[in-house]
Amino acid sequence: MSSPVPPAPISGLPIETLILVTGRALRRAYDASLNTLGLSMREGALLRAVYEEGTLTQRQLADRLFIGRAGAGQIIDRVEERGLVRRDADPIDRRVWRISLTEAGLALASRFPEAYASIRNELRAGLTLADRDRLEEALSIVKANAERLATSSDAPDETPSKAPRKLRKNKADDTPAARNGRRMGVDPSLNG
Repeated sequence: MSSPVPPAPISGLPIETLILVTGRALRRAYDASLNTLGLSMREGALLRAVYEEGTLTQRQLADRLFIGRAGAGQIIDRVEERGLVRRDADPIDRRVWRISLTEAGLALASRFPEAYASIRNELRAGLTLADRDRLEEALSIVKANAERLATSSDAPDETPSKAPRKLRKNKADDTPAARNGRRMGVDPSLNG
């Protein structure tokens, strides 16, 4: 007796792939919508975080945007070049920079509530409140499962380990006698 065949996904994609594809589509939608303000999704998210929470450090911004500090630094560089934020040294720790909005950044960020409400309304069109609640619950479960899997001791390391570096050959090690010694199983460094 064979087990029943599960129904094919509606989209034809495994749910994990559908989540990834949806994430990319969301980013493109935000980028296109925020382009009217001259911003990308990440630039808008950074400015919005500073607008809503006040002055933040680069680390705090990276945490809010779910990216690394280097990535946050690149976004800060771009919006700083455009005069939308400024970096001020932290009075307690000179290694830390505090990011705040400039007047131009504040003027632009004040348009965000309306812009983000419009984007969210478009993205959520056709979903009832109950649909959104079920979607949030299902995605939260998948996220928790993925985080558990990523942190389990059985999960492979995210960055493959590098092969050990080969030691540089000494010119004396590349002589015919040394090569012959290696073939015979003799360590040429012992021939002092």
